[in-house]
Amino acid sequence: RTAQTTRLAGSALDSYQAAWAEAQKLQKAHPDHDGLAAELGAVAVAIDQAGFEDVLGTVAGEDTLLVITRSALARSRVTARLRRMLGS
Repeated sequence: RTAQTTRLAGSALDSYQAAWAEAQKLQKAHPDHDGLAAELGAVAVAIDQAGFEDVLGTVAGEDTLLVITRSALARSRVTARLRRMLGS
């Protein structure tokens, strides 16, 4: 592995772990999943349309929302912005 590949792999793992932690919180908040897919789809569309410079794209599933950012630093900025928007 090159140093860049190692950094990218580490960044991807960090992103995955952060996303997994957020998904677990969401699952606890919505254990029945009724309407969750529609809610996540609407959130993904809102993020896509908000014009976040750091967001490359989103993918929403039945119980998962994946936000793909340009870098680990970008992930931190997007996470902070979303938390401010949610008041948490």
